This record gives sequence, structure tokens and C-alpha cells, in this order.
Amino acid sequence: MASEFQLTLDPNTVIRAADGTHVPVGQPTNDSVWYAQWLAAGNVPDPVSAVSVAQQDYAATLNAGVVITCASTPAINGTYSISDSAISNIQAQQISILTKNQFTNGQTARPWIDASGTIHIFPNTALFTEFAVAIGQYVDALTMALATAEAGGGWAPPAQPAELP
Repeated sequence: MASEFQLTLDPNTVIRAADGTHVPVGQPTNDSVWYAQWLAAGNVPDPVSAVSVAQQDYAATLNAGVVITCASTPAINGTYSISDSAISNIQAQQISILTKNQFTNGQTARPWIDASGTIHIFPNTALFTEFAVAIGQYVDALTMALATAEAGGGWAPPAQPAELP
């Protein structure tokens, strides 16, 4: 019998078998809490599906994050996570910027934590939008690199750093 959950290459995410939802591990969400209780009851998730070398390279590159450099505001230089939850957080900020012209905290400046835990201050929404676009372009290029490799081409992840003006 298949398990209710399946492990993924991302140690911070599992897949709920019933509907394919990616569930964050160790987060204060209903799904994550349910998964923790399910594990505590002695259940075991299914292992990671067999993956190609290209998929392993893709996952490793995703887990490494993306290096961002900014000539105009070097204080935001850092390596940022591009996990599913990080992308969701970036998208939430962008929605708020587009609809309210401010961050979700109601301010026009925003602290943001990079992959090492260092806090960087984005001084305005325009710079954060540049950051979000750079992240999106990097992830898109990474996805295209995976598609190329899966189609028989070589693995060629996008160059880093992603540079902001």
C-alpha cells in the first residue's frame, strides 16, 4: 500500500499522495502540522522517486540558491533561496507591491533573509521588483536547462551571479 506522503529531493518538502500538493516540512501550516503528527504516529513516507542525473543536478542547483549582486545597493548582495516556499514568499510580496504599492508589512522598505540567515534591507519596492524578476529569470533559465538536459543535451545551469542595476 502506498504511503500518504512521498519524500522529494528537497528535504523541506514532501508530496501529499492524495492530491499531489507539495507540503512544506516544519512550517506552521495545517498541512505541515498534519505531516508531523502523521510521522509521530509511526508512519513512513514513500521514498523519493527514481530521478535522472539531470533532475539531481537541477535539485542540487535549486538547493544552492542564487547569488544576487546589486551595483546600486550592495547591501542586498547575497545568496538567496529559490525553494518553493521562498518563491511563494517573493510572489506574495510582488502581489502586494502590484496591488497596494507596498510590501505585505504595509511599508515601502522590507527586510529579507538570505539563504545563510543574513538579513538584507530592500529600501524600496522598485528594487525588490528587480530582485523578484532576477529570481524568476534565473529559475526559468534553470528549468530550461533541465528540459534541455532531459531532451539529451548537456546540463548547463544559468550563470551566476544574477546582477541587479
